[in-house]
Amino acid sequence: MPRLVGARVAMLLASIAGCGDRPPTPRLDKFAPEVGYSDLPLRVILTGADFLPSWELDTASGLREARAVGFTGRVGGADGPAVVLKTFGWRGLDELSALMEPGLPAGTYPVKIRDPRGAEAVLEAGFTSLGPDLQPPVVFIETPSANTGLAPGSTAAVRLFASDGEQGRLASVRWEGIGPDGTISSGECPISPAPELVLCQFDLEIPLWLNDGDPFVLRVTATDSARAANRGGQTLSFRLQPRLRIERIAPTRGGTPGGTDVLVTGTGFLPGSRVFFGDVAMIPDGGIFIDDHTISGRAPEHAAGPVSMTLKTPFGQTTWTNAFEFQSPPSLQGIEPDTGDAAGGTVVTIRGSFFSAATRIYFGHSLSAAVALGEPALVGPDEIRGAAPPGRGRTSVWAFDPELGYSRLEDVFAWPAPP
Repeated sequence: MPRLVGARVAMLLASIAGCGDRPPTPRLDKFAPEVGYSDLPLRVILTGADFLPSWELDTASGLREARAVGFTGRVGGADGPAVVLKTFGWRGLDELSALMEPGLPAGTYPVKIRDPRGAEAVLEAGFTSLGPDLQPPVVFIETPSANTGLAPGSTAAVRLFASDGEQGRLASVRWEGIGPDGTISSGECPISPAPELVLCQFDLEIPLWLNDGDPFVLRVTATDSARAANRGGQTLSFRLQPRLRIERIAPTRGGTPGGTDVLVTGTGFLPGSRVFFGDVAMIPDGGIFIDDHTISGRAPEHAAGPVSMTLKTPFGQTTWTNAFEFQSPPSLQGIEPDTGDAAGGTVVTIRGSFFSAATRIYFGHSLSAAVALGEPALVGPDEIRGAAPPGRGRTSVWAFDPELGYSRLEDVFAWPAPP
């Protein structure tokens, strides 16, 4: 929409008309951009003072509208290379827009304009032409790095930059994921809002149907908007590692209080991998990475029941459904009789819950120094029978399962002193 004449313009013209003076001479202070390529038309802004427009009467409103019709100009000298400024737009007394034609050889040139009344303004060394744009864009892939381990079924978080320099403009940034038989996936990076510098982020999925050892290539190509488009890019090549797979979990059960030592083995493990029991991480901090086949750690505290185990790596994850079961550790309720022969051999019945064939009964003040129940027999999940060991004084009774944990009844059994 053309801008209406401002009060300053109206007053200036009235003054000129009233005193018969010549219109003021325009002044040119700045030409923007000051530096640029010359193989394509370039929209420019001219800044200065006293850019008097031509006028057009709006018959409907009776108002005059300012127009840039009649402005002419060039960049370059009369005796040397020069290109025309055209399609002027009047933006105010101190600013014009114009379109600079292409074709100016590399060098620094004056800028000259003439207003509709024939008055001229010159800005020496107003524009530096870089000539045609022959510089290809630059692409930098920040992640993944060239030594990142990728495997079938994994996902790589890609982060890349593309730049065409301060004066250039990118037209497109395209990426491809290429397998042994050609392009598998591809996409375009958004160019706006800054076409000279593009940041692009996306997830690159490595198909599960590729094989261990297959080649895989990430290729990024950037094209600029020069008349003869320049292309630049970066390519990363990978040899796919063994796919992420859990092959064995040992043991496959643990106590609800947590603490069971667990070893997870398989293929495709990476530094930074973490193991989860359901949604709860292995202890410590998701497990200890030993090598690309092994992670160890302890089971966390968890409610009773089966859970899936998930191995998460920096580039993908895999889940084994119902791979581990949390069970309540054996619990003690009492022992009958609660005294025995100091020489040992007294038959006792231990009552409790969650007993199994793996449950062991011990007598002693500490589990590490305790003595096992002799000839143990599992009667049921709530009863075990056997022969008490020899001893004297009072002692504690322990129920222990190497995978589930233990419980203790303190000072519940005694060996009377001999007469």
